[in-house]
Amino acid sequence: MKITINKDFEETFPNEFYSGFTLGQCLAAAVGLLFSIGTAWLMYKNLGISLVECTYIAIPIMIPFCALGFFKYQRQSLKGIISEIDYSRKTKRLLYVAGEQKQKNKRIFSIRRKMPKKKQEKKPKKRKRGGVSGGSH
Repeated sequence: MKITINKDFEETFPNEFYSGFTLGQCLAAAVGLLFSIGTAWLMYKNLGISLVECTYIAIPIMIPFCALGFFKYQRQSLKGIISEIDYSRKTKRLLYVAGEQKQKNKRIFSIRRKMPKKKQEKKPKKRKRGGVSGGSH
């Protein structure tokens, strides 16, 4: 007997908050609606534009706030996409130190924490060779 199971259960059955929308989508819609109502009210009171025209002007102001909650690209929200772009810009050029190469004052890339400083070992002093060593120069 073969039982098929969905591979991505969270995508097939998302956690619903209200009428099939997630909490983030509901909050984004509420924030967008509040901004559009506020914009329409301010234009109606301060500029004297009719209420119908104010709502037409306020709708494009609502779109970016709603996009934060609803837009997804390759199963990532807009916030996740922006953080990935920021991370890839920060790590565009990564430096490394190979054991075979001598590095002088090269900065090694680290993202979150600084590497602890290593204690320097004391180097043995070189002996000066005198003229009595027995070798010919």
